Amino acid sequence: MNAHQRTSKTPLQRERHIRGWSLEEVVEGLQQLARKHGYGELGIDANAVSRHERGVIKRPRAPLPELYSRLYRKPVRVLWPDDDLLAWDHGLPDDPDDTVVELPVPWIGRHVGRVDVHRIRTDSELFGLMDHRHGGGHVRWMVIEYLRREVAPMLHGTYSDQVGRELMTAAGVLSRRAGMMAYDVGQHTAAHRSLAQALQLARTAGHNALAAHVLISMSHQAIDLGRDRDALRMLEAARQDAAAAPTLLAKVAVMHARLHARLGERSDCERALSVAAGAFERADPAADPDWIASADEAYLAGQFGNCYVDLGQPARAEQYIRSSLAGYRPEYVRRRAMATALLARSYLDQRELEQACLVGGDAVSLAVALKSRRTLASIADLTSRLEPQEPAAREFTEKAAALLQQW
Repeated sequence: MNAHQRTSKTPLQRERHIRGWSLEEVVEGLQQLARKHGYGELGIDANAVSRHERGVIKRPRAPLPELYSRLYRKPVRVLWPDDDLLAWDHGLPDDPDDTVVELPVPWIGRHVGRVDVHRIRTDSELFGLMDHRHGGGHVRWMVIEYLRREVAPMLHGTYSDQVGRELMTAAGVLSRRAGMMAYDVGQHTAAHRSLAQALQLARTAGHNALAAHVLISMSHQAIDLGRDRDALRMLEAARQDAAAAPTLLAKVAVMHARLHARLGERSDCERALSVAAGAFERADPAADPDWIASADEAYLAGQFGNCYVDLGQPARAEQYIRSSLAGYRPEYVRRRAMATALLARSYLDQRELEQACLVGGDAVSLAVALKSRRTLASIADLTSRLEPQEPAAREFTEKAAALLQQW
């Protein structure tokens, strides 16, 4: 079993095991506290406590969190560490279509075996490829239907503990993918809900590396929405979960760098980039699960390029962006389109207007085949920095305007 497959106890399980208590003893302790503080009978049993511990119920109804806190003498935020990370969605814009499939996390129902889990994994890889090639807007509806028709019934099934953990992990990977597809098309509320669900599934599976992967994705969204403090908390939680996974530690560090660059904090950004490079050197891609295979050298170079554009070092950014474009797989059309738009931006910042417009035209040509608001945003950002009356810019801005009007 490699580092990514190791499981860990939830905080509630850990506190009970430290004390050597049985589930029944926890029930009795909670009941005594409830009577002492005037809450009366709680109506819970050992099975309910087990569900609380495994995360089947994200957070039990009041007053149970307070009673658990008193019983274990730990703050509520320690017993439910992800609550603060998931509570930042207030103020997100309403989505015209925020469909999210609610995935229950029960421990009983139809028999599920490893062949079923393998099918989810392989189908998830296919959806990921389609996402990279066509954008979230083309594929998200398929993933939603797959989660509803295939994955949700399996989660209601019966399975061994080991298969259950593998199933939760596979469902978490696909739920994260659905969240990032929603994020790609600008449906931020739906994205947050899917990512929160993916985090819950990762926690239930005891899969720290997947939890880190989800938290990194959540931080990416938070940074883009200007929720800097939320992003920092997510990245700190991700860093702890990714302690045994150098590739994920590199992603955590590079997202820290992106945040520092956006805030103009040059020294902090450089330090974070150095940490990212060091972690990536220690990584063993052969040991990484398929769901982080896209975090390769080209990905890292692209993130470095983003940082140096934001820091106002376009010549340095150009080198990294060119390196990323040379390394991206052909099927990564969205990444190529966004990187090409960023390369055009680096030329523009170096006052190479004709080259910026020429490369910007290439970005538009790539974006035509995509349904991705993030890609369109990168092109819209480029056009907003051009003077349309400039002869060199006129052809590009007209071409870009035709594309942008489609969304």
